[in-house]
Amino acid sequence: MKNISGRLAAFLCLACLSAGLSGCAGTLKPGGNQTADIRAAKQHFADGRYRESLAGCCAVIESRPDCAILDEALYCAALSSLRAEPGEAGQRSAAQHLRHLAADCPESPLLPEAQAWLSVLPGPAPGREDAGLSELQKKDREIDRLRGEIVRLNRELHMLKTVDMDLHRQKKDLDDGPDKRKNTRP
Repeated sequence: MKNISGRLAAFLCLACLSAGLSGCAGTLKPGGNQTADIRAAKQHFADGRYRESLAGCCAVIESRPDCAILDEALYCAALSSLRAEPGEAGQRSAAQHLRHLAADCPESPLLPEAQAWLSVLPGPAPGREDAGLSELQKKDREIDRLRGEIVRLNRELHMLKTVDMDLHRQKKDLDDGPDKRKNTRP
């Protein structure tokens, strides 16, 4: 009996000890300490682990923090999206996070930077959905028109150079007179 109760006591002590140590394993639980979570996400970004940074920021965003932490999480998520997913998908995701920041945190100190990023990312800037798209389309058309004009002018320049060289050759032939070695009479 004494042996069984000793084993039971040892088992309970080990169970309590392992349960207490499992909380010290260093795993972050999203939503627990949002300030620490956003710091960890920023550290992941600084270390070049952009997908982990994006996941940490999204966890903070989903926990619905106050605006002081939300704006940092959205901004970090936007930058992480640009790095984690190069190309149009990452740009769209980043623009979505930045528009969310502009809409939900109008008093954020990160708002000017977010608006600067939105002006260069694809998609409309906040409050200029229709005007932004038509303005970009107009600029694209203007660029295409100017490229066509450059090609046309290069062709014309080449043609003028050829004509100029022919005229100089003819002038030289006239200035030199007829070649004495050639019989130019019919």
